[in-house]
Amino acid sequence: MADFLAIEFVLLFVVNFLSNIGLIPSAFTYVFDIVNLCILLSNARLIGKRVGNEPFFNVPVALFAVIAPLSGIINTIAPQYIIWQAISFSRLFVWIYLFRIFWDKDYIRAFMGFVYKMQVPNVIFVLIQYYVLGLFQDNIGGIFGVERGCNGILNVYLCIVVAWGLNLYLAKEGRLSGLLLTVLSALLIAAVAELKFFFVEFALIVAISILYARVSRKTIVSVAAIVLLIAVALSVFAAINPLQYETLVDFDALMTEADNANIETGYGISRLNAFSQISEQFFNGDLFTMMFGFGFGSASQSSMSFFCSPFFSLYGWLNYHFLTSAMVFIQLGYIGTVLFVMPVALLGIMLIARRGDIVRKGFATSGGFSIAMCILFLINCMYNNTAVTYPAVLWALSLCVGLFIVSEMRRG
Repeated sequence: MADFLAIEFVLLFVVNFLSNIGLIPSAFTYVFDIVNLCILLSNARLIGKRVGNEPFFNVPVALFAVIAPLSGIINTIAPQYIIWQAISFSRLFVWIYLFRIFWDKDYIRAFMGFVYKMQVPNVIFVLIQYYVLGLFQDNIGGIFGVERGCNGILNVYLCIVVAWGLNLYLAKEGRLSGLLLTVLSALLIAAVAELKFFFVEFALIVAISILYARVSRKTIVSVAAIVLLIAVALSVFAAINPLQYETLVDFDALMTEADNANIETGYGISRLNAFSQISEQFFNGDLFTMMFGFGFGSASQSSMSFFCSPFFSLYGWLNYHFLTSAMVFIQLGYIGTVLFVMPVALLGIMLIARRGDIVRKGFATSGGFSIAMCILFLINCMYNNTAVTYPAVLWALSLCVGLFIVSEMRRG
């Protein structure tokens, strides 16, 4: 089953790529959700056996799994909307539990090596898309396709390869040349795909990873090399897209761009103020609704109209479904939002609390990588919808690295 999951992971992105270029329907990706749910349910007895010592993660997941559908039932939401949201919101956790049940820390580390090396074909695909096909910005997705918006998952992938490569080097398990190639390729891809937010994420990855690692000569060398590469990438960005470069280096303009609340150019829901805007615009300041939302499934959205709720029909033009935070808050309020992010937040806290033991026992690469990805996951919940769409498998993979390490530490 371990190898089956690895193959399924790769096939998911192959299917999505084929869907992106119009060879197969996008609905094929949902087959993976059904298969995974069946596998997890048929092996439910293994959850307690393999991950029973992780209540900090399991308890909020279990509470969310109970409270979410119950809120839909209480609010008399149509069953198809509840079911569709259950598939979307469980995707991340289903993948996490499958990885935890059927893989071990050595298997996932080896698979991370494979994911890391996929940056090579990713760079080739981006070059073809940019120079041969003439694509740019939102249509550049590398190995993840060419459909508008595919650069969202590309952003998650670049975060993973940079965080993994940097922490490999800081833990003295990787070469400086490999790190420099990874960082330079990622920054240049971000420039041509107009991933301005990635430059912010990149700075966070560097800061978090260096703070997590022990200070050494390698730390100083890596910082110096990275600063130089950032200068190179920014100069390329300025040459390719001078207007966007001006936005990137202007803090006020960057924050306006990050908020993206102009419906003519972005979303109708603010990224940075989604909770206050939704509370005022939809909940009318009602405390009970703010705490529990309209009910699970009430804001359901899908490429299939049967699963699109009346709320989406009325307000879908606001593009609230592009933001995980907005999707969760509208349906489940503050309670559901906290429960959704709590497992990852607590994992991050555990990784910070056990930092000394993790570094001392030789897990510095996994520890630094995982804390960076926990923080980036929480930020991306406000920035996009990758936590509840098929790219959630990448988040699941990166978060599982940390779960395996914490589990190892708790066993002593």
